[in-house]
Formats: sequence, structure tokens, C-alpha cells
Amino acid sequence: RGCNYWQGILADKITQTLNIQNSLLTYMSIKIPITGSTMTDGITGVSLKNGANCIIKNNTFVNNWWTSILLQKYNGIYNGIIEGNTFTAEGLTLATVNGLPTWGDKYNHYGITIENMKDATIGDISDISRGNTFKKLQKGIMITNITRWNHPWYNNSTIKLYNNIFEKMNGTYLSNTDKDILNDMGLQNFTWGTSAEYRSGVAICANGDIYSPAFNKTKVIVDCIPYGENANVYIKNCDIGIALTDCDLEEKNYHFENTLVGIRSNSKRKVDFDIRNNTMWAPHFGVQLNGNIGIMHIRNNNINLRDQAVNIHKIL
Repeated sequence: RGCNYWQGILADKITQTLNIQNSLLTYMSIKIPITGSTMTDGITGVSLKNGANCIIKNNTFVNNWWTSILLQKYNGIYNGIIEGNTFTAEGLTLATVNGLPTWGDKYNHYGITIENMKDATIGDISDISRGNTFKKLQKGIMITNITRWNHPWYNNSTIKLYNNIFEKMNGTYLSNTDKDILNDMGLQNFTWGTSAEYRSGVAICANGDIYSPAFNKTKVIVDCIPYGENANVYIKNCDIGIALTDCDLEEKNYHFENTLVGIRSNSKRKVDFDIRNNTMWAPHFGVQLNGNIGIMHIRNNNINLRDQAVNIHKIL
């Protein structure tokens, strides 16, 4: 089955379950309000809100507007299944104004967007075939927990990403050389929320909320079945592998290859890190952590790189 140039799918009640399997879904667009944004609407493909459940397996999402799947607004354990899917773009570029993307062209910003969810799982930790594949997008998975905008204070949010593959997440409007890209992104003096966030391709991007109470933290877990240098699960040819603001990170067992930065964080609230058992080939920076760092474990990583293996700027 295949569909293209059509209004997307919306489920917004906890009693609803959306089942999509073995399908091709292209050029979907449905207008959804974007929390806390100056935009009047966002355009998405499949939207699941308020705990609406899903079984989304073994599909191909191609050239959908803004994001192919949106999970939004649920303060509970979410049992939706998103496994074995491919998210990609074919021959589309982002419209830009002064070198930055504009919402006038919402093609293929993200594969999956997770907004204000207490819990969500993308992929499956026990089986590589149940992971998802993200290719040729600006962001593979985008996580935003900005709870101060008319949402409850979640007592810790945990987003689990298992056995997912990311390849060719690039800012297509950047310069073509590594040196120019590094300069354009301002990695040496990086401040999140500046143009660097928008000017780069990121496999996994997560934003927590500095203004929420201390008990409310966003934790991102990224894990896969380990294969080391012969990895079948990887983050490859991306501007940045994992980029975070004000989020805890537990990440292990991944193979990073040809990323400008493997893992990068900039946080004003105290955040914790457990980064281990990874291989990183040819990044400019393996791990770069800036800001307010709490508990930090970086261990058993094999980093073969062009500049710095670990770069830490800690607020004491």
C-alpha cells in the first residue's frame, strides 16, 4: 500500500490505537499546533497526542513535511511501538533565508519528533531488525520537553532509543569543507539556541527545560546490541551524532563514523552523563561537554579522531 500528497493521520485520544504496517507513506501534511512556538502551525505526517497508542512497523516514510511522526503531550508510560521503519528524503532541500532554514518550506526537517512526553521508546533493545533507519534528513529524532508551556511538570522524562541507524544527517546549506562547517557552526564557542542548532544535521537532538523544577529532568537513553567496528547499527556521515541541551544522557555500544562531533552537550542545569563502549572513527571531536555537569562517566570508548577525543568545559 502506498499514499502520497495527502492529509496526514491524527489520533488524539488515549482510547485510540493507530496501526500502520508495511506501507509507503509520502508527502503527508497535517497542521498541528507547535507548543511554545511563534509558528501558528507545524506540518506533520502521523500525529499521536494525549496517549493515543500506535503500532507503526516496517513502513517507509519518504518526503513528509516537517516530521513524519509526532509524539506529543502524555504524562504517563507510553506503550506505542515504532519499529523497523525507514525515514528518508529524496532530492529535497531546505529553503533558507540568510543561510538559515525557513519554515516556508517544511520538507523533511525530522524523522520522529517527541514533544513533552514522560516516556517513549523508539526501536527495541533485543532485536536489531526492530530498530529504525534514518537517512538524508536534517534531524533524525528530535526530542523537546519544554514543560513550562501549559504542560504538567513531569516527574522525570525518559526517552529510550534502541538499535536505530542514522546516516547522512547534514545541513545542506552549509559549506562543503569540514573546516568551513566547523567555523560556521561555531563549535569552539558553541551556545545552544544559536544558529548552530539549526545549521547542522543531527542524528539525535534533545532539548530539556532549564526553567522546570529540579525534580523534572529529561533523560535520553541511546543503546544498541554491540558489534564494535563491524557495527550494523551506527551513526555515520552526520554533522553531529548526538546533541543535547539540559538533558541527562546514557549512551553506549554505538559506532560513530565520519561525524564532525560524536556527542555534544551544552547545559545550564546540572546534567549527568554515562558514555561508554563506543567506537568513534574520524570525528573532529569525540565527546564535547559544556556547562553544568553533575555525575560523569566516560569509559571504554575507542576514539580514533582528527582533533580532540574529549573536550570538557565544566561550570564549577
